[in-house]
Amino acid sequence: MDIAGARGLVPENSMPGFVLGLREGADVLEMDMCISADGEIIISHEPWMSPTICMDSEKKRTGLLINLGNTTSTK
Repeated sequence: MDIAGARGLVPENSMPGFVLGLREGADVLEMDMCISADGEIIISHEPWMSPTICMDSEKKRTGLLINLGNTTSTK
């Protein structure tokens, strides 16, 4: 089994990453996921959302560590 990634070219665990992998000939895609409190599947490397990338509806950083399993997908 050959394992090749495009780390640094596109974000990991993202649609652009999956598309690039398929375009480059991957026949298997590996992704990390968790289930939100309302039962939705969320693609995320960790079961929480980093406070350095979380933004509110006004695009301001919240500074909050969000546990994805304890929140709903719409939040």
